[in-house]
Amino acid sequence: MSLSNYRASAHTMTVIYTDGSCHGNPGKGGWALYCPETGLEKSGREERTTNNRMELTAIIHAMQVPGVTKIITDSDYCFKGCTKWIRGWVKKGWKTASGSDVKNDGLWKKILELEPDKIEFEWVKAHDINEHNIHVDKLANEAIIANSINSENDQVMTRDYLVKLAEDLDRRRNEVLAKIAKLDGECEL
Repeated sequence: MSLSNYRASAHTMTVIYTDGSCHGNPGKGGWALYCPETGLEKSGREERTTNNRMELTAIIHAMQVPGVTKIITDSDYCFKGCTKWIRGWVKKGWKTASGSDVKNDGLWKKILELEPDKIEFEWVKAHDINEHNIHVDKLANEAIIANSINSENDQVMTRDYLVKLAEDLDRRRNEVLAKIAKLDGECEL
């Protein structure tokens, strides 16, 4: 579903999961958002970036979805930045508590323009049992490799990514089979 075709009703709670990923840090990056209620998915990539920049980019795109009321992120940096730190940075002229410049201030200023106080933010543990967080992580990683098989380096990265994906799928398959076996054992009693 495209962002332009999505319209939330005024009383709909729209929850969006966001994630950013980077192969190398800095390196090739991807970001994604996913709304379980509507099926909305959106992603993008950058050639040379950082993981934090991709996490922030995903949040910026999610904040622009009409009707969004809650954004769920696995980035502690983004969660604390949006809920605690941003107002202090503004008061201190975009300086941290230690007096250094705020990193990624251009992205943080965009988030401020989008009024983070109007959205609820929630943090979830990365790569845990939350299926929506796992899905948006997959989308962000797929964005990195999309249309990037043109150079020898990208082919190595793509192979490495696919091997990791296969290992993750095997692990998940074994977890599901173990749960089925446990259920089968309980049914025999």
